[in-house]
Amino acid sequence: MPITDKSKSNIKSIQGAYKTNGRDNENEVVVISKLSKTQYRIENPRQWDGVGIFDGTIYFGIFRYKNTMKYEPFRGIFGMHRAAFREDGSFEVHGTFLSGELQDDEFDVVWIPQ
Repeated sequence: MPITDKSKSNIKSIQGAYKTNGRDNENEVVVISKLSKTQYRIENPRQWDGVGIFDGTIYFGIFRYKNTMKYEPFRGIFGMHRAAFREDGSFEVHGTFLSGELQDDEFDVVWIPQ
């Protein structure tokens, strides 16, 4: 069901830093920055960049691995994230790779606020 203009004003900001699966490793940090009321930039500063929308319950976006990434097979690969916002402020994330050697591979992680 689409959100209404009234519900958009009640959407919680999700910007901040998150740990992937709770790991305390700088390679596993996800940073979310607000671009507009419902649009966000999302990145793992060392590995990938992305953008997407958040309707108050679901984040949906696309991502692309950086060409400077250390692990060469991932360079330039892109995909999509669908992340369900949980009551504790974390996200249950499902991703799908849409290009490269990993095309059609899927993954599931949890982003936990730092």
